[in-house]
Amino acid sequence: MPAGYEAKFYGYTFAEGQTSLQVVPNGENVMKLYYNRISADVTVNHFYRTDVIDANGQVTEGAYPEEAQRTEQYAMYVGEEYTAVPANTYNEESYVLTGITPSQTIEVAEGQNVIN
Repeated sequence: MPAGYEAKFYGYTFAEGQTSLQVVPNGENVMKLYYNRISADVTVNHFYRTDVIDANGQVTEGAYPEEAQRTEQYAMYVGEEYTAVPANTYNEESYVLTGITPSQTIEVAEGQNVIN
């Protein structure tokens, strides 16, 4: 790959093309370089807990499980932005979103991209 092109085209990998050019006066000085987009997966894990409110209004918070009850996988490209959509229904029960880690919207990077 020609020097400097990796940083210039983030999210792409050099596929093929001329890697050097001889400058010719009064000629066509064109380099054709071809790139492929880098794909990456985004995994969204959903964890649900049930809080109990007794007759006196006392709230007892439930515990989140160790493993996600629902997981969604999306094929994306490096450099794209992905926004997770809350899944507020599970087993025909309604839930309220209480937090997202690291954030609801991420920029897709190479490797693992996980939203909990």
